[in-house]
Amino acid sequence: MDKQIFDFEDYKEYLLFREQTWSRGMRKALAQAIGCQAAFISQVLNDRHHFSLEQAQNANSLLGHSEEESHFFLLIVQLNRAGTDSLRKYFSDQIGKIKVQRKVLKNRVGVAQTLNLEGQLTYYSAWYYGAIHMAITIPDLQTTSAIAKKLALAAPLVASVLEFLESVGLAERQGSKYVIGKTHLHIDNESKLVSSHHTHWRMQAIQSLARTSETDLHYSSAITLSQQDVELIRENLTKAIIHNKKIIRASPPERLFGFNLDFFQL
Repeated sequence: MDKQIFDFEDYKEYLLFREQTWSRGMRKALAQAIGCQAAFISQVLNDRHHFSLEQAQNANSLLGHSEEESHFFLLIVQLNRAGTDSLRKYFSDQIGKIKVQRKVLKNRVGVAQTLNLEGQLTYYSAWYYGAIHMAITIPDLQTTSAIAKKLALAAPLVASVLEFLESVGLAERQGSKYVIGKTHLHIDNESKLVSSHHTHWRMQAIQSLARTSETDLHYSSAITLSQQDVELIRENLTKAIIHNKKIIRASPPERLFGFNLDFFQL
């Protein structure tokens, strides 16, 4: 079974597990992140030393932990550092509560079919929720680090979004990778969130103008035309959208694009 940080209570075992999925040089990267020699990392993983809480917090950023994962990592570090039975029990109880809460949430998500209003409010609050959601359909973009690099976003932010997508069933975690979940996403045209959704992606379209890419296509023009032709062009564009959506649904997920269409009266 694929593991994640919530399956561990020994942070050293967790780090050794992460090292297996790291391309190379995790110990060196950790040493640089927490400001120590690489030999110290080996001593920690060989059970001769412990991270301080400050070092653990710096490691959170390197490991791309979300807010919840960061909190859990600090808890298991403190559990391992605890010097008395009562203190170990305290941190163990805190860890146990988190695991129970996550189990309940996971069971609830399995029943959900459509993203509820609360989830929609979060999903449509920023452009990167949709971008990250679509990114995980591409095999090469199913990890926190790959998505962060592709979209030029901070790894902790990407991790938090992926955790949200997983919590509402829009994504499923398989080890260090994420794939599309079973929950459906639907927003009515009458929803107040539609305006925010369009605005976020129009802003991304504007930013794309500063980049030069042969695959991008931008067209802008002020025009005059008859009312009859207004309806004709609108109908043609609607048909084009429907036709392109059929192509998109059948197309293998290989590259991540934004798809906007602007045609409006001045």
